[in-house]
Amino acid sequence: MSEESLYREVEEEVRKEQFKRLWNRFGAYVIGLCLLVIVGVGGYKLWQYFEHQQALNAGQQYVEAMELADQGKVDEAQAAFAKLAESSKTGPRTLAILQEAAIKLARNDVAGAVSAYDSIAADNDASPVLRDLARIRAAYLLVDTAPPAELEQRVGALNAEGNPWRNAAREIIALAAYRTGDLERANELLADIMGDPRASMSSRQRAQIVSALVSGALAAKNAPAARQQPAAGSAAPAASREQAPSTEAPAQSEASTAPTAGQGETTTSPAPAPAESSSSSSE
Repeated sequence: MSEESLYREVEEEVRKEQFKRLWNRFGAYVIGLCLLVIVGVGGYKLWQYFEHQQALNAGQQYVEAMELADQGKVDEAQAAFAKLAESSKTGPRTLAILQEAAIKLARNDVAGAVSAYDSIAADNDASPVLRDLARIRAAYLLVDTAPPAELEQRVGALNAEGNPWRNAAREIIALAAYRTGDLERANELLADIMGDPRASMSSRQRAQIVSALVSGALAAKNAPAARQQPAAGSAAPAASREQAPSTEAPAQSEASTAPTAGQGETTTSPAPAPAESSSSSSE
């Protein structure tokens, strides 16, 4: 054996000995880390599979509940949606509550529908778009009864440039203002809707209709002040009309006396007779 081969063999033995020491010292940690990675990846995949199965089951339950509603089995459909809302997670739960609110509204249970919409609006896990939709729907249901301050609290934050629900919020607040007599506020909000280039055609048409009513109410509100001035000017003609009969009275008397005069002529025609008689007597 050459000196070089002996040197390599010694160096290899030294490396093996160092590796053995490292393994004895950290081998358990390496095995534990590998097991942890395997368990973590396996658990994540298992969790994904479980979530997928839950989503499939929730979707199936939602479809079955919709079929019950389409078949007119309202009670069973409402119970199915309520069960789905309690057992499922955010997405299917929100959709189930929306359908449950629609069924309650179809039954004229406005308070129940508003409560359902409020539960969605208060759910921080729900989609922001669906939460805002729930606020708008609840506010529309309360627009004829709730105070303007409450509606402002519900949807006032949505009345901001760039918010897709801004014109719906403006319409709700404007209707409440019109209902309570705040015509200037209603007119201002309706003008904002009609002046919004991104407002939908239906929103603009509704705003134009309500704006016509508000303008009429404003005109009627301002009418008393405008009527006072013409009323003072119209007093003179009224007085002249009251005096008119006195000026017409002589004409009527003349007209009434005209036949009398005619009759007078017939009655006064014998007047010369006495003269003739006097002349005949003188003769």
